[in-house]
Amino acid sequence: MQQVNNEKTAPPFDLSTTSLHADSNFEKYLGDVAPVMHFSTTYKYGNSDGLVYSRDDQMTRRRVEQVLGCLEGGYCLTYSSGLSSVNAIIQHIKPTKIYIKLKEGYFGCHDVIYKYRETIQSYLPKDSPYAVEIIDLSELNKIDVSSVSSVVVVGDNNNNEKNDLTQKQQQTLVESHELMFKAKNLSLEETIKYVPKYRTLIWLETPNNPTCVLTDIEHYSKIAQVIGAYVAVDSTFATPVLQKPLALGADFVMHSCTKFLGGHSDLLAGAIICKDSEAWRYLREERTITGDDLGNLESWLLLRSLRSLEVRVTQQAKNAVELAKWFESQINNQETNCHITKVMHPSLENSTTREQYELWKKQMGGRGPAILSIELDTIENALKVVKYLKCFVFATSLGSVESLVDYRYYCDKNCSPTLLRLSIGLESVNDLIEDWKQALKQL
Repeated sequence: MQQVNNEKTAPPFDLSTTSLHADSNFEKYLGDVAPVMHFSTTYKYGNSDGLVYSRDDQMTRRRVEQVLGCLEGGYCLTYSSGLSSVNAIIQHIKPTKIYIKLKEGYFGCHDVIYKYRETIQSYLPKDSPYAVEIIDLSELNKIDVSSVSSVVVVGDNNNNEKNDLTQKQQQTLVESHELMFKAKNLSLEETIKYVPKYRTLIWLETPNNPTCVLTDIEHYSKIAQVIGAYVAVDSTFATPVLQKPLALGADFVMHSCTKFLGGHSDLLAGAIICKDSEAWRYLREERTITGDDLGNLESWLLLRSLRSLEVRVTQQAKNAVELAKWFESQINNQETNCHITKVMHPSLENSTTREQYELWKKQMGGRGPAILSIELDTIENALKVVKYLKCFVFATSLGSVESLVDYRYYCDKNCSPTLLRLSIGLESVNDLIEDWKQALKQL
């Protein structure tokens, strides 16, 4: 999709070509084949690129946002971390109702949401109608969506629709955005179009961390149309290589770019891709005010990594599917001393539900993710086996070119204490299997 600050729509290339050429219209006056790394924080007034100060805009950041926006089919903003981008979505919508899987998914996203509620509740009177409710996602399954034939997937479709709030509620919302619009001298009517239409947010994380459970994005997008809500999807585990949330009806896609998008364990970054250009403009202005933008070096590192995104993730996903099948074959298998008791990956038709397997084929095209989790027979063995591995680094995080293994119970007490999460890299899958064989045999 066209980036708001770009001159032309990126050509309709396939994914890998988009990764390499979506930003080809930038800096054409330079002869460099590789993107130039810009470090300047300030610029001469009246320069041809329209740059003033790097907190507001910077050329390398423009390029990486153009590429990632085109990969997802929306309008991209980058942030200093994944959780910064989560917080930006929450602060933009200012929801009074948030639907999320309460005891599943990445604990960091939950922390941001609970901190938001804590902050709001601290200055609201008791029984205020603006109190924040955090509700389990399963409550939405009671809603009938049979009347919704398809989801709205085209951006910029509701900029001029009447906001479905009362005049008093609209005024309250505008006051809450006063920092942004005070200097603009906009009337209430003019400002309303910048204020989020709904106060309800459906937060989806799919595939789920660390169990790789999938959530039906299209289904919940239909529910959002019925109840009047925004849908935000944490697509970190999938990347645009394996899943396209905006095409399934989501309003926002969030990535921890530290993971697969960065892919080399050397940058910290986050991103939001918006379906709507008005939301993009608002978020961009707010990011300038909060100073939560991506640094110059990190922008360049992320752009470098996106060039190889499809080939990396495709191979990592293939490795993960093969490794998951092998682990499944080792459940109660004497070959590895019967230490594997459970494998979690949506590609395993015999180890997951029919609903999950079919959703994997429909939503992810029967590919990936490049993450899987296993459970061992005892806590002692879960902590011991990692010491014998040679190709897996015992560390947190995921998505990098090297394989990682993480004991999630250290940081997330909702996880089973016998669970290990594996992030699969670009090593030979045969070597990875042999590595686990020798490690399990030593228990």
